[in-house]
Amino acid sequence: IKGSGCINDIVSTNRPYRQNIYIEDGITEIADGCFINNCIDTCQLPPSLRKIGNNCFVGTSLKEIKLPEGLEEIGENNFPSSLTRINIPASLKVFPFSNIANCKISIIEVPDNHPTYVLHKDILYNREMTEILYCPRELSVPVNIPSTVNRIGDFCFTGAQKIPMV
Repeated sequence: IKGSGCINDIVSTNRPYRQNIYIEDGITEIADGCFINNCIDTCQLPPSLRKIGNNCFVGTSLKEIKLPEGLEEIGENNFPSSLTRINIPASLKVFPFSNIANCKISIIEVPDNHPTYVLHKDILYNREMTEILYCPRELSVPVNIPSTVNRIGDFCFTGAQKIPMV
C-alpha cells in the first residue's frame, strides 16, 4: 500500500486466498475498521505510522504484528483472536488492553526503556510494578505476584487457563 497520510479503507479482499500487506513509509494513520474481516496473514507497518484507529485488524488471520517505534496512539479492539505475538513500542504510552483481550498471546514484548510498562516473567505490569496489567493467555508457568503489587487489572487473567495451581 503506497501513499501518505491516512488509509481509510482498502478494497474488500473477501477472496479465498490470503494476502500479506506491506504498507510503505509515508502512511501516518490507519482509520477505524480499515482491514476488518479481510484475508490478511501478515501486515508490515511503516516507521511513519503514528495512529491506529479502532477495530482495524479484527476478523483477519494475523498471528503476530510488529508495532513501529514512533506509533503514538492506538484505539480499541484492534486485533484478531489468532494473534499470538505483539510488541508495545516505547513511543506508545497508552495501550488499551481490549486490543488483545481475546487473543491467544504467548509473547508480548516491551522495550526496557518503556516509560509506562515493564515485563516481569512474561507478565505486563505498570512501570512501578504496583499493578498487573496483562497476563498472556498462553502462559503455562506458575505466577508469583511481587509484593509491590496492590492492584490486579480488570480481566488481567481472563482466559489464562494454562497457569498451574500452586
